[in-house]
Amino acid sequence: MNNSRQLYNHGILRDVYPENFLTHHQLDADVLGQTLRDWITSSPDHGVLEHYCQDIYRWSVPEDKIQPITDVMWKAGRLLTRDEAEEYAYQLGLAERPPYRQPGWHLKDPRPVPGDPSTW
Repeated sequence: MNNSRQLYNHGILRDVYPENFLTHHQLDADVLGQTLRDWITSSPDHGVLEHYCQDIYRWSVPEDKIQPITDVMWKAGRLLTRDEAEEYAYQLGLAERPPYRQPGWHLKDPRPVPGDPSTW
């Protein structure tokens, strides 16, 4: 997918890992009525956030907290499935939708219609 990596500019996370590297776009994104930055720093159970370099922060998450944190990120809309991420990128103009992914593509019957000269 072209430029799909730019989704992070819109606060999207790929997943929750033991070590996550985040930008201010992600840290400023809403998580249950507060920024992700504030949510992380609100409890030791949410991991540790530290400046890594330039505009990048490292979010370290304990192994036993990954699943509960992942659940929160899903509910907050910070994580997307691959299909959702692609659709989001198309809508934002970050990637060009291939012909087979045009809206309604799966509804079109590619078989010719008998007697229809436009399909000959």
